[in-house]
Amino acid sequence: MNKLLPLLALALPLIVSGCTLPGGIDIPWLWGGTISMENDIVVIKSIQAIPSTVTAPQQVRLIVDIQNQGSHDFSGNAGEGTSEKIKVDLYDHCEGLFKKSDITRTCEGSSVSGETECEIDKILPKEIKQIVWTLKPDENTKLITPCTLKVSVTYPYKTTGLTSVNYIGSQEYANQLARGTFRAVSSTNSLGEGPVKAWFEIKDQQPIVCTTGTPSPIPVTLNIQNKGAGFVDKDDVKITDTNIFVEPFNAKTDGCSFKKNYDEKKPEKLIQKSRTLPCNIMQLTDTDVPKETTRHIKVETEYKYEFRDDVKVTVNPQPKT
Repeated sequence: MNKLLPLLALALPLIVSGCTLPGGIDIPWLWGGTISMENDIVVIKSIQAIPSTVTAPQQVRLIVDIQNQGSHDFSGNAGEGTSEKIKVDLYDHCEGLFKKSDITRTCEGSSVSGETECEIDKILPKEIKQIVWTLKPDENTKLITPCTLKVSVTYPYKTTGLTSVNYIGSQEYANQLARGTFRAVSSTNSLGEGPVKAWFEIKDQQPIVCTTGTPSPIPVTLNIQNKGAGFVDKDDVKITDTNIFVEPFNAKTDGCSFKKNYDEKKPEKLIQKSRTLPCNIMQLTDTDVPKETTRHIKVETEYKYEFRDDVKVTVNPQPKT
């Protein structure tokens, strides 16, 4: 067991599931399973209203800390081809109780009156940036009035997933059966950073036995799921890239049935935070695989994500004189 400790140390930052050894130790990549990195990337780390109870026209300071929980710089884009920035917005400030014209927003070193939205150009890994709104309640407030101040952070992102596919040559398969050494295996899914995860599920038993004749289609499904604590904008997720087999393998394969959609940049809509799409890949021949081989299917998804939080304040009317 001591020999496993270095491997376990590498696994601690990951959220994993798979086969379990005695003692409850997960080593999923030995037999198949899932290795998943951080889900939520740009989050509202904290939100507070100071003070939370005021008497009109006493001011309230809404302080919001935004953090990049990912392992890479976030420079306001989801990858190549977009310049969208992180947007933080006080999207509900109880208009009427707090007038927008009386709000002052401080963000990225500048203060602006009558503004609820802030754009962040760049945020480093684990860095926290603070946005402050100063709100002044209507001094004509006559009743004790509660208000929930609501803030959102919206950012574009891309997430890549890899799924292993295991093959065995037909003669090697027969030899292992004869020796009693054949063992079924499962795919390993490696899910990159980001709240929307995408991975393939192989329907056939693995390793998949190769053929000496014409290859047959192998059914697989592409699973897309929102595993974050927020929302996908309009529930739209674009499949921006698929590579049926990662290099150096370059054998011919069937195109997936959803290939037309991502070629035309048509988004797939999530239903109850998930989507499953059918697809085929081709069986390999003995010429491709003399013994055994492991290949990978890659998928890249692009989307806009929104994370929300809120805090309650109470405004009391001025005491009667």
